[in-house]
Amino acid sequence: RFPTADRVIAGPFRDELRKLRGDRPAFDPATCLVLVTRGHQHDVDLLLEVLDDPLAYLGMIGSRRRIRAVYDLLERERGIPRQRFDRVHAPIGLDIGAQTPAEIAVAILAEMIEVLRGGKS
Repeated sequence: RFPTADRVIAGPFRDELRKLRGDRPAFDPATCLVLVTRGHQHDVDLLLEVLDDPLAYLGMIGSRRRIRAVYDLLERERGIPRQRFDRVHAPIGLDIGAQTPAEIAVAILAEMIEVLRGGKS
């Protein structure tokens, strides 16, 4: 299905994330991570896994409403202060008017580059 991919990762989100992390207690400061899931609960689970990791970039896809719902849930049910989410780039991507999946990918990568190079994002 993805002939140009080096590898395809498929499985329960948390399990696959832990496999990617390996024996390390956290992802390292050179890692960029983008959370792209199909539901609030997956976003919640994955954010809980990586929120304290010293990532170079942490982004989460979703509408402003969906992101607000995830943050509200974590604040209300887990007592996580709102300012802890300040480092999460959400909704992800620079606003370039992207419409297609390819354009959205470019917008996300552009934001990552901007962050890595010390830009304003």
